[in-house]
Amino acid sequence: MKIKQILSTSALVLAGSLALAGCSGADPLATESDAAQEGGESIVVGSQAYYSNEIVAEIYAQALEGAGMEVERKFSIGQRDAYMPQLEDGSIDVFPEYTGNLLQFYKEDTEARSADEVYSELKESLP
Repeated sequence: MKIKQILSTSALVLAGSLALAGCSGADPLATESDAAQEGGESIVVGSQAYYSNEIVAEIYAQALEGAGMEVERKFSIGQRDAYMPQLEDGSIDVFPEYTGNLLQFYKEDTEARSADEVYSELKESLP
């Protein structure tokens, strides 16, 4: 059971990273002085409207703050139909998500089952 939890958590972190890389216009790894040069924009971390997703989003937010970045939290947004447009338009920069579920959102007929298959297909399917 513990291995499933580790794999699930890893998939969630990976999906959040993919969403960050694919949907953000700003450099999330920029230092505080870099952010000041770019106008002091904060990184917006979002979450779905359920506790486990909010907890992971808060972990992301605190890690980013620990790295010296300004973070805005936008939690309890709702389900995919509510937050995906915000990810796509860049109003949310980081969002924890499950890779398999996200792949099914973009490609309902996917046959991918293993973690490697899902990751590979998700990279191709993300807008």
